[in-house]
Amino acid sequence: MNSKLLLAGIVIVALVAIGSLQLANITGYAASSTGNFEVTVNIENGAGTATYKTTVTPRETAFDALKRVATVDYRIYSTGALITAINGLKQDSGHYWVYFVNGNMPQVGCDYYHPNDGDAITFRYLTTEEAADYFK
Repeated sequence: MNSKLLLAGIVIVALVAIGSLQLANITGYAASSTGNFEVTVNIENGAGTATYKTTVTPRETAFDALKRVATVDYRIYSTGALITAINGLKQDSGHYWVYFVNGNMPQVGCDYYHPNDGDAITFRYLTTEEAADYFK
């Protein structure tokens, strides 16, 4: 009986460890990371690009990096943060703020993505049509 409980405990610990590794792969967060990371935050507003260098801790997100370099309006939902304006440029029925990391759109919201050292995080002000192309 005790060997069955021990085996069950080992299986549970292994599943939790595997799940944690998968979460790290999805969000870019590695629990063993120490020190601060330098990241680049680009804000593309349709008229030009503003580029900022900033640092984040391993527990901070792309959203934290953005808030460090820009004035951000947002709403928090159960699924995460929705950016409604960056530096006064508001989303509307025809435009949305969409973010990318190193040219790719992450599968999680910016408030769940933990950057790695050297990441280029870009927030783009896209038309509805442009944004729809990325969500196909």
